[in-house]
Amino acid sequence: KSGSHLPTFSVGKQVLARYPDTTTFYPAEVMSFRKDTYNLKFEGEEDDKEMEVDKRFVLDLRVK
Repeated sequence: KSGSHLPTFSVGKQVLARYPDTTTFYPAEVMSFRKDTYNLKFEGEEDDKEMEVDKRFVLDLRVK
């Protein structure tokens, strides 16, 4: 929701994020972040390709 407080995740944190140009969320690792975006490495990607994802599409991946 616009104006909502969004959590900030540190580098190395495992998260669940929307894969660019899709509506599906996948596990990823935070590589870096700026004010409104994260650079993420998605699990299962063949290269060390980092993708930029808007902060509102990055969720905490809680492992139980």
